[in-house]
Amino acid sequence: MADTAMENPANTVPPHKKQLPSSIPNFDTLEGFSTEGNDDYSTFKKLQRQLEHVTLSHIESQVANSRRYIHLQEEYIKDEQRSLKRELVRAQEEIKRIQSVPLVIGQFMEAIDQK
Repeated sequence: MADTAMENPANTVPPHKKQLPSSIPNFDTLEGFSTEGNDDYSTFKKLQRQLEHVTLSHIESQVANSRRYIHLQEEYIKDEQRSLKRELVRAQEEIKRIQSVPLVIGQFMEAIDQK
């Protein structure tokens, strides 16, 4: 009779301590969370603070990533401005060279016409 399927109450696991399916988070492992001796409101407040902390951490990381991206864009724009300024100077020098050629030809023609 000792081998019957009767369970000893000392060996049974309470429902709130049973292993949860993997899709449901295990709240016992959360920091500062304990189901013993706490009421629902304090548990709610602890979870709310943890959620706010996680949310703030996520927002802070997004802001940091945005700052890095904006800094990278600023550096790219500065490099592009420098490059465009150099290109402008080269183009202006090219325009001066092209404009000076007819003067040289005109001066050459005047020298020939005088003789």
